[in-house]
Amino acid sequence: MQKFPRSPIPTRNILKAFTLIELLAVISITAILAALLMPAISRGLKKAQNVQNLANLRQLGTLASQYSGENNGAFLPGKDADGQQWQVLLARLYAKEMIEEPAML
Repeated sequence: MQKFPRSPIPTRNILKAFTLIELLAVISITAILAALLMPAISRGLKKAQNVQNLANLRQLGTLASQYSGENNGAFLPGKDADGQQWQVLLARLYAKEMIEEPAML
């Protein structure tokens, strides 16, 4: 009986890899979980923007109060390039609901 030389590649110790089905299943589960998290992340970003807007309004109020206190009760002057006062522009922003009411937070 003739003996064949040993193969350099071991036949019993072959590394096991993921099958295509297993890989697709993991990817699909990950995609489903990401889709479930997107609305929550979106709500969180909207809430963060609202908090930032309220902080900006608070700063404007503090500025107006300090200016008025230091200038004998005079209100802040100022106009933009079109001649509109900044108070009118801020009222327009509020009317367009770009700045939400605090109750919405």
